[in-house]
Amino acid sequence: MLTPFELGYRYVVPAIKRLLVEMLSSEYSMTQREIAKALGMSQSAVSRYLSMERGGLIKISAFKDVDEMLHKLAQKIAKNSIDEYQLILELIKVTLYMFSKRYICRFHAYVDRDVDIRKCKICPMIFSQVIKLR
Repeated sequence: MLTPFELGYRYVVPAIKRLLVEMLSSEYSMTQREIAKALGMSQSAVSRYLSMERGGLIKISAFKDVDEMLHKLAQKIAKNSIDEYQLILELIKVTLYMFSKRYICRFHAYVDRDVDIRKCKICPMIFSQVIKLR
């Protein structure tokens, strides 16, 4: 069974980054090179996010609260008012928040048939405690 950490690394964080890249490109007219520099990734990674070759399996924008969080984060990035450490912290917060709200459970069961979302309560038990600490 995939752990939440494996799921987060493989699928959730890339989906979050993809939406951020899309926001920075469409709403702030940043170039791929500017986005790459701001997010600490290669220009080719930005290109893959924009073409849905990477991070396209989870539709993050379907979760309105998460979409709003990412709009605020994109604004900070576009204004250069966040450093690389704060960016990582914010990405982790959004990821943990999504797990704590059980937003990823159906997707988890989809990619790992051993997961029974009716029985599993791991993410809300663990991650809701972490979210309260912020």
